[in-house]
Amino acid sequence: MHSLITTSKSIALLSFVIGTILFAIQLYFGSTQLIYIGVVFVIVATIINTILFIALIVTMNSS
Repeated sequence: MHSLITTSKSIALLSFVIGTILFAIQLYFGSTQLIYIGVVFVIVATIINTILFIALIVTMNSS
């Protein structure tokens, strides 16, 4: 349980940092290709974070 919580926190922080960096680079350069990369990143990050969130809920309910 503790490692799942730690992993979830790490993935959430990593998602935030990568998303912020992509956003800052897009603002600085104004590249439209970065928008597509950002959209793909948001979709992948949402899927991964949702899976971890569901795993946390299932683990908490089974305890």
